[in-house]
Amino acid sequence: ARLLRILRVFRVVRYFTDLRVMVQGILLSAKTLIWAIALLMVLMFSVTVCICQLLRPYLASLESETEKTELIDSFGSMILGIFTLFQAMSGGVDWGEVALKLMKVSWWLALLFCVYMAFALFCVLNVMTGVFVENAS
Repeated sequence: ARLLRILRVFRVVRYFTDLRVMVQGILLSAKTLIWAIALLMVLMFSVTVCICQLLRPYLASLESETEKTELIDSFGSMILGIFTLFQAMSGGVDWGEVALKLMKVSWWLALLFCVYMAFALFCVLNVMTGVFVENAS
């Protein structure tokens, strides 16, 4: 009985050719998607290492608990740093807010973050979009 229901679903799916083409495109792009995620993770990891290392001395000497808490919430660990960079890149948090937090520490950190954002948004994501479009067709 279950097998007949599954076969019935497959018979109905043939009428949804657009859906089938989209699913097929996603499945064919799976390998590319994995490499794209790996590239983004390496980029986010590298930038987070730099930011966390440059923040350490500043956090150790900081007296203000509120400012210290803000920075630790964003870059207190590698996971939090990567998550903050991902949020900034994907629209989860305004990247200007993160840049202003880093600007309070050093303009070098803010510049590093802005270069990361420009590179990630304008270069990496556009190249990935081109690769996905090329692989889907």
